[in-house]
Amino acid sequence: MKDPLSARQGVLAAAGTPTDSKSAVAAPRGLATPAFDAATTASEVALGELRRLLAAWRQHEPGARLGHDPEALHQLRVTTRRIDATLGLFRRQLPVALTHARRTARSVLRTLGAARDLDVQLAELARHSLTLPESERAAVEPLRARLESERYRARARMIRALDSEPTRRWLETLSAASAAAPSAAGAFGERAMVVMPERVRRRFRKLRKSVRRLRSNSSMEDYHLVRRRAKQLRYAIESGALIFGKPAEDELKALRRLQDELGAHQDAYMARNRLAAWTYNTPTGFDTVEFIVQTNPGLAPQPLRKIASGGELSRIMLALKGILAQSDRISVLVFDEIDANVGGRLGSIIGNKLRGLAEHHQVLC
Repeated sequence: MKDPLSARQGVLAAAGTPTDSKSAVAAPRGLATPAFDAATTASEVALGELRRLLAAWRQHEPGARLGHDPEALHQLRVTTRRIDATLGLFRRQLPVALTHARRTARSVLRTLGAARDLDVQLAELARHSLTLPESERAAVEPLRARLESERYRARARMIRALDSEPTRRWLETLSAASAAAPSAAGAFGERAMVVMPERVRRRFRKLRKSVRRLRSNSSMEDYHLVRRRAKQLRYAIESGALIFGKPAEDELKALRRLQDELGAHQDAYMARNRLAAWTYNTPTGFDTVEFIVQTNPGLAPQPLRKIASGGELSRIMLALKGILAQSDRISVLVFDEIDANVGGRLGSIIGNKLRGLAEHHQVLC
């Protein structure tokens, strides 16, 4: 199954133009981050980081759209996460238009994450399949096909989100604001040497607090919070790497190890939840069936399990058995309370149905 292309990509492909040759974000001028010195402001650091991240977005977006290499989507998601982290880390040193852009960043992250999770699960399934005996590998094919189907739909949603007006406007806002000359007024003029260490300390304290709250019975949400705060600390340190020097390198290595360990647990947790949702109450397959019925004229159809009484369940079963009478192999049928709260014409109809079933089954009421 081919991955979905946006309308814009379809036009490019029809014209013979490679669909990954153009990003929707115009390259901002002055991509180089200003040289760092004691006078460098936190605003200059923030805008330089955003320019670098926008360049990374333009590099990875075409490949993420095509879907041939899962790494491109991974890098686009990481870039978006870093953009969100930068907007949060420097919110006092950035224009208001940028601080308001975090909501869109998080929406984009959710869409990219849904597609990325399926890439990870397909890759893990492929690795697991290679550990199985040759005779057992075919057994994973239905699961792989289901994951591929969900990935296709997730990628279609992702392409629509990338092409959407809010996302394009978000990117244009980031591009224009990061290309503008930084202001030196108020908080915009605060020195990076003063601002950055305090931002790192604040994120470290949050991470430490989350770690100390962990217990042997802590939920995956608690561990995920630790992972998220570890990322926030890591991004803050990396933004000020020129300030912190060699000590920061050791801290970053430790944070990456922590992220990798917690990330493996999170991936397994997400895969387990997906499988559990698929196989809920279905020990022999992936499908879940919900009967929706309208028990009286004028009422909205509702799930049978929520609204039907014992008598109504028996009458619905009678209707099904009447249809399946010739092929059903069950010899004895029991209809409990099938005559509850009925009479007159409806009672006669039920009686005739039961008599018809009794020609092929033993019926007990």
